[in-house]
Amino acid sequence: MDVDAIHRLRGALLAAVAVAALTLGGWWWRVAAQEAQPGVGLPSAVTYWRGNPVTGGTVSELPNATSSVLVDARTGAVAGADDGPAERPATGSAAPSGWYVGGTELVWTESARLGSGAAVVRQTRMERGERHLLRLRCTGPGELLVAVAGARSAAPMTVGCDGGQVMMELTGIGAAARLSFSPAGSEPVQIEARLIALS
Repeated sequence: MDVDAIHRLRGALLAAVAVAALTLGGWWWRVAAQEAQPGVGLPSAVTYWRGNPVTGGTVSELPNATSSVLVDARTGAVAGADDGPAERPATGSAAPSGWYVGGTELVWTESARLGSGAAVVRQTRMERGERHLLRLRCTGPGELLVAVAGARSAAPMTVGCDGGQVMMELTGIGAAARLSFSPAGSEPVQIEARLIALS
């Protein structure tokens, strides 16, 4: 046989073995993966919220939610969770019927003016499954980039700085959760953020 023919034969054989190995590996990967079951898996990282025009509180819009939270629009404090005895908030605000007051803790607040290239980074320890609520308001001509590391959330996301309130639920994974806020463009923005531990 010719030397070039031997090299071509070896190359073709090597390519065939590589294709067979990749095919076998892909088949094994699919077989070893857990079968997807409807309704089973991680909860959605995105939680939608709507404001109550009467009380000024904020309500989670999850159709199959097993718990809920009421947020006082004036203070940013979580006014209740539906896992305890029914009570009215001591602030005098009227909680809708069916809401229960539970324990909450304000973890931190941040207020800053961020120019181009500036950023604010806050970090807090979150246990696995621990839930926190990030309440954020941004004003200015630009947009704000919110990035979260060390927790499940809807981030990274870009928030229009129109003064509207944005809320995001974070779920701990047993590590330090790091939240970063920075302008998405060259325009400066003013942010007000609160992280609230939900009980």
